[in-house]
Amino acid sequence: MPVPVVWAGTGFTVRPSTGEEYCLDGVIMYSCQSVIQRDPAVYGDTADEWMPERWLGEAAQSIPPRAWRPFERGPQNCIGLELANLELRIIIATVTRKYQGGLRRKRS
Repeated sequence: MPVPVVWAGTGFTVRPSTGEEYCLDGVIMYSCQSVIQRDPAVYGDTADEWMPERWLGEAAQSIPPRAWRPFERGPQNCIGLELANLELRIIIATVTRKYQGGLRRKRS
């Protein structure tokens, strides 16, 4: 993902929830995924723990859509997204085909 640059003299400001206002003229901004995806405000005390169950059922509904961004979004998204999706489809098809025979009932 290209790093966005705020050109000097644009007057670009941000106002966080604390109420202060910051001028970001001439600042290089970087979206740090490892910080975003471990935000204690979203994931609580278990933000740094491996917990796959947080993505299942009702627990997953409490996670905001932009809190988990493995491939980024929009026109500058990760070029590996389609490859990862294709690999996942191949794995699911292969496993399903391999074990589908074990699910059939034997005829007497």
